[in-house]
Amino acid sequence: MTTRISALTIYDLTEKELLLHSMELESRRKSPLVAWALWFFTGALGGHRYYLGNIVRAIFMTLTLGGFGIWSTIDAFFIPRTLRQDRQEVSNQILHEIAAVRDTK
Repeated sequence: MTTRISALTIYDLTEKELLLHSMELESRRKSPLVAWALWFFTGALGGHRYYLGNIVRAIFMTLTLGGFGIWSTIDAFFIPRTLRQDRQEVSNQILHEIAAVRDTK
């Protein structure tokens, strides 16, 4: 027997589930402070890309020394978007887990 996990949104959560979601999101998401610190100190080597999960691009960036600084400058504009995407993915994963727990009850 297969169970169908319904798609939840943040607005469908109870107070307790919302608190759980918020706590889990804060503990699982990538830290903006860490991402920016890595960009500042290891930008030319792609340290921030390793942290943000862009491994293939990070390796290429390391091998080319960040395109001699060009990639690092460009990445300054893309880090906020990458952090937003990570936060949304983590949020969706947590909502999926909450839905799975609901469906087993």
